[in-house]
Amino acid sequence: MKQRRYRAFFASVVFVAGLALAGPAAAQPPGARPWQHWYWSVTAGSYRAEDNPGQLAAPGSELALGLGVGYRYTRHLSLEVDVPFFYSRYDTPATVTPPPFGTVDDRSSVNTAGIVGNVILNTGGQSVRAFVGAGAGLYWSRFSVGGQSFGLTGTYERDDSDFGSQWLAGVDLRVGRRSWLGLEYRRVNLTANFGQVTNGDIDLGGRFFLLAFRNGF
Repeated sequence: MKQRRYRAFFASVVFVAGLALAGPAAAQPPGARPWQHWYWSVTAGSYRAEDNPGQLAAPGSELALGLGVGYRYTRHLSLEVDVPFFYSRYDTPATVTPPPFGTVDDRSSVNTAGIVGNVILNTGGQSVRAFVGAGAGLYWSRFSVGGQSFGLTGTYERDDSDFGSQWLAGVDLRVGRRSWLGLEYRRVNLTANFGQVTNGDIDLGGRFFLLAFRNGF
């Protein structure tokens, strides 16, 4: 099932990338509209993960970062490829047992990275613009918890990957000719299965509050 989803996702990435590469040449004859341009973006802020009682519970408010590149096709429409990274800590689940004569840490962590394509609609303002958007992509997640036995320390890890989606909304303030600084809210929908650690799928999605900077080139 996952292999079929991966093939479909990568096929869509190739298709969108082809449009992105062909689009500027077709869309920008002499006298092209000034809003048609490429841009890069950086985001940073907090990530509040979903609680999974009995599995990965009591998440903290942790770190979220992201890099992206996009193309603004019209005054109101942009396409982006986003590379997010987010991290959260949880109570170590009871399914993680200590080694003989050893212990495991009370808190464990999950690191997630992804490749996500987004469609963004904005109000087209010259100085301030509100925007909404949605996207989907692939995410890779790693569960890890530290422990020790006979005075030696180590880390137990489990990996998983899955398809996820997100929606976002925010507002940008123009700070340069093609530079924008803004506040952004994201809601990510994502599941993961870390085998015997979680005994099935868990919710790795959550809420993001981000500071975003976009700069055209």
